[in-house]
Amino acid sequence: MKENTENKGIQTMNAEEKGSREMFTTLYSINLQGSTETRDGLTYLTWSKAWKLFKQFYPNASYRIMKDPATSLPYYADARTGIMVHTEVTAGSHTYEMMLPVMDNKNRAMRFEPYTYQVLDKSTGAFIEKTVQAATMFDINKAILRCLVKNIAMFGLGLYLYEGEDYPQNITMEGEEQTNAAAEQQQQQQTAPSSWRLETAGKPVNTARYKKVMDALNAAADKQAFWKIYWDHKAEILGNPEIKELFNRRKAELGLA
Repeated sequence: MKENTENKGIQTMNAEEKGSREMFTTLYSINLQGSTETRDGLTYLTWSKAWKLFKQFYPNASYRIMKDPATSLPYYADARTGIMVHTEVTAGSHTYEMMLPVMDNKNRAMRFEPYTYQVLDKSTGAFIEKTVQAATMFDINKAILRCLVKNIAMFGLGLYLYEGEDYPQNITMEGEEQTNAAAEQQQQQQTAPSSWRLETAGKPVNTARYKKVMDALNAAADKQAFWKIYWDHKAEILGNPEIKELFNRRKAELGLA
């Protein structure tokens, strides 16, 4: 009897895990074109649309905005590093947490006091000083809602928008969300170079061996496609100096340098 009970429990657990995997795949596969908004060249899934879509699959889903136990305020603040918000989403049998710093429109961490930083002006070769303004409650509220959207993405919905956020090596980009608008992609495809001469130090790359990577890099027309190629061919890119140089050159062509 005990053995039958244990087997039944295992079968139930396996069914739950299978259901969770299938739900994740379903949510991840949803094409969000038409549900996103583009601002400053970045694509966002708004919190209201994210929650609406999510509740269609998980009607009993709930979320919680975590508060600093020391202050009972909906954020955690450090004078040196900035302000962090924290959310929690429960759906089905899973609960996921997410944290996000409060950021300005350049995705620089904000504090309660303004501060400056230096960036290189490529046109002059000199460093210029920029200012990050002090955070307001509006900025904190916006960060909480962005954190909620990222929290929902942990279940699969819109997760692909964040792929490429953890940039390889020294590569930096302004913005987390990856461009997904069809019109912009079409425009970039029209302006992308039709062919790419693949030579490094005067030596041609073995085109037969690396044709798949080369063709993929040539076809990449936006940030999302570019970073997908990196993760799909990471070993080939990092393991071959010629392909690595090609990767960096293509990065520059797309304005990601």
